[in-house]
Amino acid sequence: MITRIRLMRVKHWIKNLLLFFPIVFSGQLLNKFLCLKVMIGFFAFSFVASIIYIFNDLKDIEMDKRNTVKQKRPLASGAITKSEAYIWIGILSASVCVIYYLAELELRFWLCLVCYLFINIGYSIGMKNIPIADIAILSAGYLLRLYAGGELAGVGVSEWMFLTVMAASFYLGFGKRRNEQLRYGDKGRKILKMYTMGFLDKGMQMFLTLTVVFYALCCADKNTDVARGGVNLLWSVLVVVLVLLRYNMLLEGDDDGDPVEVLQRDRVLIMMIVFYAISVLLLIYAGGGGKTEFYDHYNGFNTVKLHTVYHAIGQIKK
Repeated sequence: MITRIRLMRVKHWIKNLLLFFPIVFSGQLLNKFLCLKVMIGFFAFSFVASIIYIFNDLKDIEMDKRNTVKQKRPLASGAITKSEAYIWIGILSASVCVIYYLAELELRFWLCLVCYLFINIGYSIGMKNIPIADIAILSAGYLLRLYAGGELAGVGVSEWMFLTVMAASFYLGFGKRRNEQLRYGDKGRKILKMYTMGFLDKGMQMFLTLTVVFYALCCADKNTDVARGGVNLLWSVLVVVLVLLRYNMLLEGDDDGDPVEVLQRDRVLIMMIVFYAISVLLLIYAGGGGKTEFYDHYNGFNTVKLHTVYHAIGQIKK
């Protein structure tokens, strides 16, 4: 079972927590119905992400066998056969279809998910070998997660949140390519031959700076839902700066730059992020910024079946 979990790269599902950003920062996390919707959306996104990971591993299996790190992956090592990998793609696809039928989530959420699927398929079959486009697709994946979460919560995505996540995702993308080139050189991805270390360094630092600036402006804006609720998040800018500095320092070490791998290997960074998350949640939801009423900034929710699921869960608890 552990091998199958590794095949699906379940630990990378942590990236899909971005779906919760809009509902958290809009003060709507205490709305149980909306929270359930986002949770269901999280699993739908995670299943699709796993489909993409398996598809990419199937396509790159021969290349991964020659890579000292990637040769340990289930397909490259032979722990999972190609036939079994295709079966798992079918199981995950069926799971997404079940969610689509039962939950009836917003159409725009599914459009985000379909876009995420197709741009990543494009990435796997060739776009990852085009300079800049490869990093842009990685960034688009984060932004689509963010927008999908905003649609599920019915609160949308603010301009500052969009800019902050965009800058942060480019920073992570440049950092990943930088360390891949540092670690693998010409033996790594084809795209690495088209990048210089100086270019990757400058791009990484530029977007690191923009991330801090955009987040600071987001916290300083008095027109956000959280600010109107009486919550001041400006102090958290320092914590974000410290988190980014810690991450930047880790990239200077012996790591391939994958955000999940960097996070997994450093307990200090994990504790810093947990401290930030808990502090922000306490400020918003213990400081008067949290709301529990149901509302939708767009159109009415077509979620009769989801209401049934939600009430069924309530009956089970009783």
